[in-house]
Amino acid sequence: MAPYNKASEAPVESVYTPTVKSVLYTEVRRIQKIASAVYLVTDFFDTNEILKRHMRETSVELIALGHIPEGQPIKDILNALARMLSFIDALVSFTELARLTHKLSDMNASLLSRELISIHMTLSQRYHNFLDQELHMHNLKDTAQDVSIDFKNFFEDTSSSALSPQPRKVEKDPSTGSTSSLQTSSPQGKEEVLKEDRKRQILDIVKDKHEVSIKDIAPRILKCSEKTLQRDLQELIVSGELKKTGERRWSKYSLAKL
Repeated sequence: MAPYNKASEAPVESVYTPTVKSVLYTEVRRIQKIASAVYLVTDFFDTNEILKRHMRETSVELIALGHIPEGQPIKDILNALARMLSFIDALVSFTELARLTHKLSDMNASLLSRELISIHMTLSQRYHNFLDQELHMHNLKDTAQDVSIDFKNFFEDTSSSALSPQPRKVEKDPSTGSTSSLQTSSPQGKEEVLKEDRKRQILDIVKDKHEVSIKDIAPRILKCSEKTLQRDLQELIVSGELKKTGERRWSKYSLAKL
């Protein structure tokens, strides 16, 4: 039998090395600390308290979502980050509810909310960085498709014309008779993607809070004016996803279909 060695009882964390490097390694470490804090403060809740279960399950799910191996498609990373941001929003709401119902002290609720908002801002910045990468890759792909070489004729025709960029395909609109290039303007394409991202965030916020004003939405969507948000909200109303009650500054928005 091997002699007892107290050093062998060292915490696993001190010798553990991840098998696969994670894209969000630093952020996951922060979320682990937040999850530990959630478990500590909810330990004083009643055993059957539903808020206790939701806060703990949400914090654990955040950790699981954050383990994104390097080399994953950017689209998958964006989906994971979007879910993480939504889960953090939920945790902030749970924390505030626990404070209002006197299950959490003002000090503990304030500290936990501050850390959650901080990691939310960090992940939101990472989301937009990856989104820019995705848009850049699409633009490069479009550029590569713009200039094509006729390899079929290249080996048959030794003239330099075989290597010339081929003309772009132009389609004619049968209703108007006008022609338009198949190329999509990059700035417009980027703006459209950003608009859809804002709409997704707005719907997540409304689902979380059930009824919101534009003042509730604006602080959670970075680098976006209230006028832009009002246009997005109006489009969501027209599309039948949201409904509006009240007018002007008393306007409230909620899901049209519950």
